Amino acid sequence: MNFRQIEAFRAVMTSGSTKNAAGLLGVSQPAVSRLIAQLERATRFALFDRSQGRLKPTPEAHLFLDVVNEAFGALDRVERRAQDIRDGQSGALKLAVMPALALGFLPAVLKDFARDQPDTLVTLHIPPSERIEEWAVSQQIDIGFVAAPNRHGGGETEPSCLERYALAMPAGHRLAGRQLVTPPDLAGERIIAFHGALRMRRLLEEAFRLHGLEPHVAVETQYSAAIAAMVAQGIGVGLIDPFTARDFSERGVVAVPFEPAIPFDVGVLYPSHRALSRAARRLIAILRTHRAHVLGSREASATPTP
Repeated sequence: MNFRQIEAFRAVMTSGSTKNAAGLLGVSQPAVSRLIAQLERATRFALFDRSQGRLKPTPEAHLFLDVVNEAFGALDRVERRAQDIRDGQSGALKLAVMPALALGFLPAVLKDFARDQPDTLVTLHIPPSERIEEWAVSQQIDIGFVAAPNRHGGGETEPSCLERYALAMPAGHRLAGRQLVTPPDLAGERIIAFHGALRMRRLLEEAFRLHGLEPHVAVETQYSAAIAAMVAQGIGVGLIDPFTARDFSERGVVAVPFEPAIPFDVGVLYPSHRALSRAARRLIAILRTHRAHVLGSREASATPTP
């Protein structure tokens, strides 16, 4: 048996006659009759009683119709699934994101993504950048967002953001009105810094050593958001990235450019040898829009009013 024969049988059962079935299928009535006869030979049982000059379904035909309807229901689901995949409306997306983006910036991106792609399951991991690069190379994730990406690590890397860290301080701090802050300006200040094992801590210490100084570190942490939250409580000052600065701009935290500049370099990683899905491309497009808004707003707010 073949699909065309089964389609003709279903059309006859649902429409009541070979004439009506022919109209539904866009073929001639004799063609429908031939298909039904071929199907009966293939099944080896009668589907219709023809003794009174018209087709009357046999009990076997009704039993067979149940199976046919299940098969057509499955085909409908396949078609809907194919449309969802084509439109990027379903599936799964695995993300690995550095903490500076995952705790404040990315949730706003995912809010718009969920509105646009409501049936896509997003799995979000927040590991160190080194682990993210390993996962991208081994194709364990769809997209990774890392700091200071190794652009020769084996994955595909797209530059996403090259900005600089700023010094966060409470509103009303003696340095809040400055256009630029340097290590000598921080004499006597309690510094909230990244853990000593992190790259950012080494860069901070190098910046101070250029001036023959050592930072007075009062608190250590691993997250930029934690630094900003402690700054908001008046515990001290500390370097934060521009995305975290935006997240805390309405929570009593002021961010002033720090010199010497410490780069905040973010890259987007994709697994090599695998094309991005529609959902992944859509997420990146939304992220770019949010990134432009955050950085543009930050630059506008940093511009002195004439």
